[in-house]
Amino acid sequence: IANMAGTWMGVIYGFAGMRVRDGVLTFAPYLPPGWESYRFRLAFQGRRLRVSVDGAGVRCELLSGAPLTVQVNGQAVRLEA
Repeated sequence: IANMAGTWMGVIYGFAGMRVRDGVLTFAPYLPPGWESYRFRLAFQGRRLRVSVDGAGVRCELLSGAPLTVQVNGQAVRLEA
């Protein structure tokens, strides 16, 4: 189970570039060569989100909770359920 957590963290913090800066959830995603896509769900401040990364770009969706603004590659993105 610890290895699974390490893999998840490697993808999320590494390839997706997820960070929390001054209380703002930020992403700087990267799609590794040979990968077609990846996606993940996470909980943040009482909200549930789904993030998808593929060759066309990044999609952030708010699955539940209050509206939230995140940053993707330095651009503010407002998410609403």
